[in-house]
Amino acid sequence: MQRVDVTYCLITDSSKTKVLMVKNVDHDSGSLPGGAVEQGRFSSAYRWK
Repeated sequence: MQRVDVTYCLITDSSKTKVLMVKNVDHDSGSLPGGAVEQGRFSSAYRWK
């Protein structure tokens, strides 16, 4: 099985009562926004205020 590195992002509103989700129509489910990371790249954690 080929390894695939992925990254996701948790995005909330200012009151932290709502979370941004992506609708996955193929599986009728939701997930956090994100995707594959290109080989040789690294992901860093960021925090926005």
